[in-house]
Amino acid sequence: MYSYNDITIPKKVLKDLLTKIGEGKYSTFDILKVYQGSVKRNAGISVEKAWNGNFGRILKLCQKDTNGTMIEEVEKNIKIFIDEGPTNTSYWKIY
Repeated sequence: MYSYNDITIPKKVLKDLLTKIGEGKYSTFDILKVYQGSVKRNAGISVEKAWNGNFGRILKLCQKDTNGTMIEEVEKNIKIFIDEGPTNTSYWKIY
């Protein structure tokens, strides 16, 4: 089980999700969109409390758990626009 703050995702669920997405480079929001069906910017919420940021930390736990053989953070703090507003994201390489 991967857990961070208010997020808990079974390891098999996350690994199956990454396998479904397939090899390539994706932002945290790209992965979230497949997981949730949609994404929203956490406007006005600190990165420590934001669900999107915590989901990224779950991905980081998966990277550590798999020694980077399934997913690896390759860029971080990249500015993008979601819901017509700025936010930051990481990019991940899925293997």
